Amino acid sequence: MKANALKRVAGALSAAAVLVAGMALGTSTANALDAPTNEAYIQVNNLTEANASSSTLKLFRLGTYTNIAHTGANLTSVEVLTDADVQAALRAAIRAADSSAYEANIEGSDGKPKTYYTNPLAFIAANMQSTGFADTLRKIANDLGTGTNKVTSGTKYGSYAIQDDDWQTDKAVNLYANNAKLTKNGGFEFTAGVYLIVSDKQAGSPLEDVNVPMIVSSTIYQDAEMITTFDNQTLGQVDMKTKDGEDPDKPIDPVEPGKPSVTMQKKAETLWSTSTKSLVRYTVKSTIPSNWSQGDARHSMDIYDAPRNGVTVYTDLETAKTAIGNLGLTVEGTTIKHGNNEVGTAQALKLSVDGTDVTPLTVDYYRKADTAGGESTKLETPTDDDAIKAFVGAEPYTTGTTIINATMASGVTVNNAIRSNETYFHLHTDDVMGLNATATGGDVIELSYLAIVDLNNGGNDYGFKFDNKEATDGKDPEQQSKPIDYTVHNIDNNYARLAGGEVFKLYKTTYNKTSKQYEKGGQIGELSGSAVDATKGDVVFAGLGAGYYIVEQSTASTGYMQTNNVKYTIKISGSGTTAAGVLTVAVPTSAELTTAVGSANVSAFLNNPNGLFFVSSDGSHGLTTGHHYVMNVKNILQLPKTGGAGIALSVIVALVLGGFGLVSYRRSRKSAGSVIA
Repeated sequence: MKANALKRVAGALSAAAVLVAGMALGTSTANALDAPTNEAYIQVNNLTEANASSSTLKLFRLGTYTNIAHTGANLTSVEVLTDADVQAALRAAIRAADSSAYEANIEGSDGKPKTYYTNPLAFIAANMQSTGFADTLRKIANDLGTGTNKVTSGTKYGSYAIQDDDWQTDKAVNLYANNAKLTKNGGFEFTAGVYLIVSDKQAGSPLEDVNVPMIVSSTIYQDAEMITTFDNQTLGQVDMKTKDGEDPDKPIDPVEPGKPSVTMQKKAETLWSTSTKSLVRYTVKSTIPSNWSQGDARHSMDIYDAPRNGVTVYTDLETAKTAIGNLGLTVEGTTIKHGNNEVGTAQALKLSVDGTDVTPLTVDYYRKADTAGGESTKLETPTDDDAIKAFVGAEPYTTGTTIINATMASGVTVNNAIRSNETYFHLHTDDVMGLNATATGGDVIELSYLAIVDLNNGGNDYGFKFDNKEATDGKDPEQQSKPIDYTVHNIDNNYARLAGGEVFKLYKTTYNKTSKQYEKGGQIGELSGSAVDATKGDVVFAGLGAGYYIVEQSTASTGYMQTNNVKYTIKISGSGTTAAGVLTVAVPTSAELTTAVGSANVSAFLNNPNGLFFVSSDGSHGLTTGHHYVMNVKNILQLPKTGGAGIALSVIVALVLGGFGLVSYRRSRKSAGSVIA
């Protein structure tokens, strides 16, 4: 292997102790626990009751080092060799994580071996610092630890049962060959190399964490030197890592016993790591309830996010750039680079709807309460308060396994999403659909920001609400408001109820994001008028949510004109914050309908000959104010003169007489012509 390649691998291995450990969400610094001075070791730090009590660590060696070169304690170059008994599992895990990379580097589609076929761990090491490899690495480690291609079913491994003193006093454990507490199974021997570490810790309460598999490179002891660094990065150090806040698109964990997860999903993407810190882009997202649309009554939205201890959120772009520079990276414009490699984009805390950023963005920030249950203190704005530009997280107060809920600042209802003693920020709007002029149900709302994570990332508490309601189980929170029934009443020209064959069809509309207009969708109902006396002539479409609907009379009542059938549009809207989440029905004005569907498409949404569809405005003629009516007529002389339909008979008579006058005029001219002739 060439010298430059050796250095690349060495750098990759040092990154493995950072990036792979905890799957790119946390890094480590050594605890106060003394490490061995004359043999290779791995130190697992930041042990807590939640992630370590009554659990066992298992170590599976993936590979060893060879051709080691160093200057004192600093590694300058090294090669890595994959253990024969894990080669097949590593190849399969890499293939499952990235089939294209697998075919290019390990085994071609024709079945012929490639460069890394017998040494797949070297492929991982060589790509550790490649842009975007962190997610691939996460998949590989999880697969090896708990997935289809796990190596943990093997019998050759070391095991270490964590003692109470390990997490209560030392907060760390050292894993090395001569540790009497390290049990060796199936011929396992601890040597300098690369290991998969798996914990059997399972969550028994919200305060207990499920740990993720970690791939870690050990230190090296050679030439009477303990080699612990490479380019100022630390070997053999790793924090215990948990799933909280780390799995892509994982619904958030419950924040109190028995409380279901809320609908929001949080994802963390590591952009870069050093031996002590990771630069992470967090995204917090949910979808607008699918039954909401433009023109609804206002809907509210609240997002809460409480970073834990060791997580610093950068809400201001320039402050973020400075922090990024302190990691040894450069920022050109907003492009973050390590050398010539792009690793991500610098940004301030931002909110987007359907991919479009919301500006200006108003966010409230709160400092932790001084005492358990104490009221939080609202801070100023990022412009005025440097503590907000670099917003530092804190651990919540706990008592045993009971989480103490916070008393929030006046007027802020958090409902247990945030716990006492945490710092948190809160984004609120009273008009979700107003955030983006083209927003519609099902659009993704995403809050994103950059954070630097040091030591263990204990996760975040966070919540996402629409109309002050938390939707559950990670699903699209449909029907926040209770669906309603829509009724149209059929009457004759004397305003009496009819029931004799009238048929109405109902169509849903869809929103075209390209044209930014609504379009006629598929038919969702077809009903005949009721023949029951109490509801005679009524057509009732049940269980409708918010949105535009087209109501089309396909058949008039038996014995009535079939050429005057109506078609009109209704809009159902409303907010879940109203009593019982009530939706209401309205008839859009001509101007509103034209804006919503486009002038060329109005005919598909509206055809109301002679105003036979109308909404009773005053309850005259024994009708009910606000109810919707369709008048059926047997001939044009029965068209209403005044009242509900609002069409004067004189207009129709004028048309008839006008036509008669034209005929008479032509006849007169013909007669006159005969005389002249």
